[in-house]
Amino acid sequence: MIVSALSLCLAPASTDIARAYNVSILQVNMCGIIFTATFIPMTFMSMWMYKAMGTHTVLRIASVMMLVGGWGRMFAVEG
Repeated sequence: MIVSALSLCLAPASTDIARAYNVSILQVNMCGIIFTATFIPMTFMSMWMYKAMGTHTVLRIASVMMLVGGWGRMFAVEG
């Protein structure tokens, strides 16, 4: 897990990414850190959901969550 966190955030490419998208380097690094922090709990949640619900329902929920997350990132950068 630590290797994943180090490869996503605090990497040399984060400076170039921040410059390309005109955001601060802190925002680029926080995206990687938040992904790493939420990976384990969301894995257990998805295992429970696949056991309790149908695959089509789980995929619909995941799609809506991805859409809302994308909107959140978009509006956070604009604001």
